[in-house]
Amino acid sequence: MNAGITRALAYANLSDDMFFTGGDSILRIWRADVPNRKIRPTDCNFRQYKRTITKVVPNNQDEMLFCATTSGDILAVRISSALVQLVFPERDKFSLGITSLCFVDDTSLIIGTGEGIVQMLSVGHRINRMNCEMTLQKTQLKRSVMGTVTAITLRGEGHQFFVGTDKSHIYRFDGSTFEHELINSCHYSPINDIKFPENCSDLFVTSSFEDIRVFHTPSQQELLRINIPNLVCFSIDIVKDGTAVISGWDDSRIRAFYPETGRLMYTVNDAHKKGVTAIAATANGGRLISGGGEGQVRVWQVREILNKASRKDRLYGHRCRGDRAEGEAGAKQSMFVTTLLATLKEHANTVSCIKITKDDNACASSSADGTCIVWSLVEFTRMQIIFANTLFRVVCFHTSEVQLLTAGTDRKIGYWEMYDGSQIRELEASRSGSINGMDIAKDGAIFVTGGDDKIVKVWRYNEGDVTHVGLGHSSPITRLMISPDQRLIVTVSEDGGIFLWDLPPH
Repeated sequence: MNAGITRALAYANLSDDMFFTGGDSILRIWRADVPNRKIRPTDCNFRQYKRTITKVVPNNQDEMLFCATTSGDILAVRISSALVQLVFPERDKFSLGITSLCFVDDTSLIIGTGEGIVQMLSVGHRINRMNCEMTLQKTQLKRSVMGTVTAITLRGEGHQFFVGTDKSHIYRFDGSTFEHELINSCHYSPINDIKFPENCSDLFVTSSFEDIRVFHTPSQQELLRINIPNLVCFSIDIVKDGTAVISGWDDSRIRAFYPETGRLMYTVNDAHKKGVTAIAATANGGRLISGGGEGQVRVWQVREILNKASRKDRLYGHRCRGDRAEGEAGAKQSMFVTTLLATLKEHANTVSCIKITKDDNACASSSADGTCIVWSLVEFTRMQIIFANTLFRVVCFHTSEVQLLTAGTDRKIGYWEMYDGSQIRELEASRSGSINGMDIAKDGAIFVTGGDDKIVKVWRYNEGDVTHVGLGHSSPITRLMISPDQRLIVTVSEDGGIFLWDLPPH
């Protein structure tokens, strides 16, 4: 049967034959007629009110039904008569609507709002003209969290409860004092890139909309968040000595941050015309190779100048400084100077991935124009070019650096010879979607792929067959990486999920 535009569903506590639905200007009580094999609805009378219901919760005795609305108030409906008994509050409604509701006991109710407010309401009764009426009152137990409250769940009898928000934060609250702590957090928008520091498997860095985050692998907890409002970080890389996190953003700027504090180290303005879509740093961090949405690959030189700043420079100097206090007398200040060394114009579409060889003398760039180019970083010329009928998403060097692996929207993995750019082998990697992420083990024996089919696959390099398959993602995989200790595979996806997998022995 039709229940209208339904936004909320709840079942009765004492009956297996009754449940409730709520939505746009509709609230229905459904009862199952088991002998006749039918479900019979009863529409509740809202009187003059018009409300969009976001959450329905019955009390423990199935006498009253509490409904949260986008208007910022609560409707209390008596289940036996299907009539609205109470609207609370009548004035000063909750901002951005009530998005979550949790019934604690017969005397208390916890609500969460679109503004991020978590508050306890007391449930009482009063006598009015010989009738016993229900009342709701706000209490002093009130806290604010980051983001719209999406879920409230009790632990046990309510001595603790958990609150989830649309910013992918989970808080643990004390039920008596409302003291709370953040126990888990993650990205709430598509993750675009992931990187491990050199020879460090305990940390990894991810990039997404508005922020870059550093996670601790053993505890899976967030250690650092670098926030740039209203911008998207497309790509990141970590200098091999761990001194800087390099990032490319959709405002066409390259930003480098200190990994310990998240402070800005330096910025390269107007690095590309249509955003910085790929970034890579050389081993010593002295050069950056960036790719843009317009298809250009650019090589930047970064120099750090240490000077004993004068008082005038400390007060008025316009430069990027280190982590030392800016007002410290006599302190050596760091000023970073970036210089454009070369612009490589061969790609005709977005550069999707850049990988640098171990000796920093060459790099490979893949593009959505169907080409993959190997560049000389000494002469700044093209060494090889690979053509394919696909939009390349990712490129990897084999450990020996005599072969290349490519993958893209044609769902195929290509083996290519570095010497002459000829194709060695082509594998069918997926049946349903493009390959977005790929990484190869240090010994070159296996590599891992993931893409729009939401499946993680482990391949043997020489044999070209799949040895292991990982299922768990609910949205397309955007990037993946093998940890430096060769024990874990970390995959990231469009829904903001981060998955850690055990790398099979090989």
